[in-house]
Amino acid sequence: MKHKAHLGASTQKTVVIEQGLVQRFVDALDLGDPVSRDPEAAKAAGLPGVLLPHSAAASLGDFGYVLSLLELKPKQVLHSKEYVAVFAPLCAGDELSITTTLRDLYEQQVGGNPMGFVTIDVVGSTKKGEIRFEAQRVLAIRGGFPRR
Repeated sequence: MKHKAHLGASTQKTVVIEQGLVQRFVDALDLGDPVSRDPEAAKAAGLPGVLLPHSAAASLGDFGYVLSLLELKPKQVLHSKEYVAVFAPLCAGDELSITTTLRDLYEQQVGGNPMGFVTIDVVGSTKKGEIRFEAQRVLAIRGGFPRR
């Protein structure tokens, strides 16, 4: 499979967590936690800004890079599962270096149809190299990988 040649490929980008991003996740997840909604409550809790929900950390990865690299169409990609480990609070105003790496890919038959699976690692760290979170997302690819 020609796509195996891309294993280990990675990209890095810098992301500043914005209050609007936090607000969109909090609204989408319907969270009532005041430290994620109210800057004053976050400040009172000793945080520099409103808290990004931990479940949102993995979304900071550059998944478009992986889809492009593997020549996948967004309509064929399904979110299969995800693991997230947050080691320090992620707050509005934090600047993180996000590394997205293609860890593994394979294909198998499901009900007589090919299905591809892609494992992507995402690591967020500070400028000083302190790892703030690690995440792993598995995507399921309907119809398997392109045969071009």
